[in-house]
Amino acid sequence: MVRLERSTVNGIVSGFYPTIVRGNGVGYASGMGRAAGYLLAAKLPLEAVLASIAAPYIVVAGVCLALDRPQRRMAANAESPVTSDIAAVPAPLRSAT
Repeated sequence: MVRLERSTVNGIVSGFYPTIVRGNGVGYASGMGRAAGYLLAAKLPLEAVLASIAAPYIVVAGVCLALDRPQRRMAANAESPVTSDIAAVPAPLRSAT
């Protein structure tokens, strides 16, 4: 019975992911399901289990936001006009220009 349920869940979950990342998505979903099963079997409260499953998503979202800021700054600097200030160029590079 457990095998039938697992294959059904894998079939349902695979519909959520595009073909190129389907293996990763199904594997991650299965892994999270197993982790939740172990945590529930250890008699952890449901809130703690859900928080432990949500924690990686929160960390990844924070990293994505942190990486987006420098990217936006670089894009804004690339669009601004370049000023030719020779004093701002380090001395070893001045001779090459």
